[in-house]
Amino acid sequence: MHFYGNMRQFLAQDAADFNLEVFQRPEIQALAASALSSCGKWHQRECVLRAPLVLWIVIALSLFRYCSIVEDFKILLRAVRGNTIGLSLQAASPEAVYHARARLTYEPLRLFARGLADLTAPRATFFGFISVGIDGVSMDVPDTAPNRDTFGLPGSSKGDTAFPQLKAVPLLYTDTHQIIDCVCGKCHASELEAAETLIDAGHLDSRHCLFLDRRYTKVSLWFKLLDRRIHFVHRLSGAYDAIPHTKLGPGEWLMDISREVDIPPDERTGNERTRWEYRTVRLIEYVIAHNGKKEVVQLITDLLCPLQYPARAIAIGYHRRWECELANDELKVHQSTVLHGSLHTTFRSKTPAGVIQEFWGLLCAYNLIRGLMVEAGETHGVIPLEISFVETLNIIRDALPRLQSCSSAERVPLYARMIDDIAQSVIDRPRRKRWNVRAVKRKMSNFPVKKRHQHSVTRDFAAELVLVEAWVDA
Repeated sequence: MHFYGNMRQFLAQDAADFNLEVFQRPEIQALAASALSSCGKWHQRECVLRAPLVLWIVIALSLFRYCSIVEDFKILLRAVRGNTIGLSLQAASPEAVYHARARLTYEPLRLFARGLADLTAPRATFFGFISVGIDGVSMDVPDTAPNRDTFGLPGSSKGDTAFPQLKAVPLLYTDTHQIIDCVCGKCHASELEAAETLIDAGHLDSRHCLFLDRRYTKVSLWFKLLDRRIHFVHRLSGAYDAIPHTKLGPGEWLMDISREVDIPPDERTGNERTRWEYRTVRLIEYVIAHNGKKEVVQLITDLLCPLQYPARAIAIGYHRRWECELANDELKVHQSTVLHGSLHTTFRSKTPAGVIQEFWGLLCAYNLIRGLMVEAGETHGVIPLEISFVETLNIIRDALPRLQSCSSAERVPLYARMIDDIAQSVIDRPRRKRWNVRAVKRKMSNFPVKKRHQHSVTRDFAAELVLVEAWVDA
């Protein structure tokens, strides 16, 4: 622990090595430094607001959602000075903080967020594959002219909505919720195109199995996955007409998918310019019965062997995709909740550049929080997905000032106590067997209106799931 004559002296001397001690693993600090160096955003001159400090200021914006970036900066300064008397919080003007944030841009945060997911990559738990998923989420941004022009206003049956929205499509590990990468942009952007961009980015290979919702039904996407040897389980849209040709067993068939491709000039004969390309996939069909109602579900997968990959196990495993919905809920609702204040949007920034930067800071903080939950689970033998995200977030907020200002000797037991507190924050009502009706409280979408008596219920999908004996045209 160091002592300084004033806060500017601290910023001038030690801000280049600044780190939030609640995330004290040395590889995290090295990863942040590498991200800054790769983007060329390391400070070029001696200034009080060094690049590592500014990076953590932006990340802390999503830990302290109720305050501005200037107040967020002061929270970190209060944590640093601890019980030291005489260190003023007026170390940098608000304008200096704004300019330092603008100089940083969003690229270092993007690289940092992507690197954090790999530090605690999950084990292969689905037939020896690492389980991943893709699903989109929309987030409100402040209503300013630049934000409206950049992100757009989503429409509704009653006209445009009140706030512009950013559309984000994250790729994440379903066993830890950590986000591998993300595509963000206009509210009307295609999620299918975003999914293809994530697949083209090269994060996935034959070690992974990708779970996809029915909205991503597209033949070219399946061919892209097959060409890259990425395993997948995909629920078919009701608009897709599946035609199987070989029955493998109850509820499972082989079927062909096809696409038209251009013939290379040196292979053309006659007037033909295109040809049809075919691939074989496996179709699994089952029924979920609940309260006298039956829902037919069709899945396709490249896992063809029924002995090595039983149809029922794949159908039950497909529910891992719902972890994408839960992760998006944690990001949008719980981590971004404003308990008081006047602006209840997901982000504060009034400019598109600030919104994008704040978005990647949000993902950095989320991956850091999820990393602590994984560490707590491994240390104490608890499943990370059964630890409360909200309670973990509160524990981190409470521990941050003490860990930031204490000595190195004191930090070790305090950090261990924080990990122990996180491990004890197991959800008393596990969400994995709960089910909620697809309805909304206010009629602003295509979902039906939720009735007052419609609350979450416990369902045993494994018991309700029945593989169909004969082909059912869904």
